[in-house]
Formats: sequence, C-alpha cells, structure tokens
Amino acid sequence: MNANSANISNSPPIWNPNSIASWSLLFSPIFGAWLTYLNWQGLGEKDKAAESKYWLTGCIIWMVATAAIVIVAYDPMYRAGVVVAYILLFLTWYLVENRTQNNFIKRKFRGKYLKRAWLKPLTVALSVYLVLQLALFGVASRVATDPKCSFTHTVGGLADYRTETWGVCW
Repeated sequence: MNANSANISNSPPIWNPNSIASWSLLFSPIFGAWLTYLNWQGLGEKDKAAESKYWLTGCIIWMVATAAIVIVAYDPMYRAGVVVAYILLFLTWYLVENRTQNNFIKRKFRGKYLKRAWLKPLTVALSVYLVLQLALFGVASRVATDPKCSFTHTVGGLADYRTETWGVCW
C-alpha cells in the first residue's frame, strides 16, 4: 500500500468543495451550504459545521426574503438589485465558506480523499427546484388569470405591473 492510498483510506467520504461551488451556481448557495455543512460533519469538525449551519440558515432566510421581494415588487430595479445581491451572496459564501473547506481538505488530505456520490444530493436539489418552479408557475398563473390582479398601470411607457389590489389575489 503506497502513501496515497493510505491517505484515501483514512479520509471520510466527502463531496469535492470545487464541485459543490460549481453545482451551487445552478442550485443556489443553499445547496452549497448544505453540502459544506455535511462535509464538515463527516470530517468531524464540529465548530466548522456549526459555522456552516449559520451559512445555511442565512442563505435560506436571504432566498425567502428576496423571493418575496421579487413576487411583490414588480419594479425592474428591485429585480436587478436582487440579481446583484444574489451574485454577492454567492461570491461571499464561496470566498468565506467554500474556499476555507477546500483549503482544509488540501492541507489535511493533500487532495486525496474518498469522494461521495452525487446522485442523492443532485436528485434532492433538482426535485426542490422543480417543486419551486411549479409553485411559482401556479402563483404566476393565478395572478395572470385573476381580474383583481390585473396589471393596471404603466410608468414611462414601460409596464410597471404594480397594482393596489395585489394583496387581494391571495
């Protein structure tokens, strides 16, 4: 048995932090924070797992808040602000949390470790994504077909889509 296989056999199975970051571009920093948290737990790093749990909670709160803003505020400036804030959230999570774990794994295992399978977390992420898309489609369909929720006024010739009867739609 050589030194490399000894390192691999001593490591717990974990997901590659670089792959976590890549998949998080598609599925959000919530996905990345969740897998980073599970990695820290698997590595036995309880303090770092606790920090990662804060990232997970914060990302969930942030995503719910921004979804509410996008649903309620049809102003394109709000939406642009949400996109910029999302990019900043992702970059902050990546630089502070993801890179920390990546560097830890490089130092501890020299890049040689047991890799966890991606089927389960990607299936969960895709399922959540599809459920959320269906829910948003349902909300959008309701708003589009309910006369009380009609898009009533424009500003500067561009559709603003804001209406005083929005709350009645629910």
